[in-house]
Amino acid sequence: MYDLLLVSPRNIQLGRFKRFVPRSVPIGVGILAGFLREKGLSVKILDREIVELNTDTLADCLKQCKKPHIVGISVMTANVANGYQIAEKVKSIDKEAKVIFGGIHATVMPEEILRQGNVDFAISGEGEYALLELIRQIKDKSFEPDRLEAVWSLDAGGDSCTEDPLLLTAGQELPQVLYEGAWLLFDYSTGEGLKQGYGPSYQGLLMLMRGWRYETADEVSRTLEGVTYLM
Repeated sequence: MYDLLLVSPRNIQLGRFKRFVPRSVPIGVGILAGFLREKGLSVKILDREIVELNTDTLADCLKQCKKPHIVGISVMTANVANGYQIAEKVKSIDKEAKVIFGGIHATVMPEEILRQGNVDFAISGEGEYALLELIRQIKDKSFEPDRLEAVWSLDAGGDSCTEDPLLLTAGQELPQVLYEGAWLLFDYSTGEGLKQGYGPSYQGLLMLMRGWRYETADEVSRTLEGVTYLM
């Protein structure tokens, strides 16, 4: 039995330009899943770009999860509409399920997301540690806003628990997460994922060569400091 579902929605707002945008591996939910697994949680990933997700298949996935059902959905602006559709399906199956949105759109527009009516929480910024604490509170059935950073919720009156999006600090370094082909439907050692419809994008080639997160948070920070200095 899984502790939660992590879903990467399909881009449905690109219109006529969609054919020019290759499908890409959902690295965001992959990192989240790897982080949560290291913390002892079991996670099932659903990539909407390659997996058909109707009410029946979603109900079957939820049956494989422990209660209370927890569904995390990582959204960008291009796929947030499909994220709302998935959240509506989840609530139609189990109105007590907890739906959590994260990602770029949730960071920029958390209030809009909560106004949709089927989302319980929105996480702004880097979501690994915030999501871990939120999952703990949901499973313990105790909502403690003071212990949640950058988490927006209707229970908290629509106000975030911190003023700014959450950023990782040096003390919150993430592990070098391996990308297992079995749960991303992409085998980076053979390129098997191309048969599943993933395009040969830069990020796919990068992961093919490296097999893990490209840089640590500290290395990214040092690089950005150097770029800022040059500017």
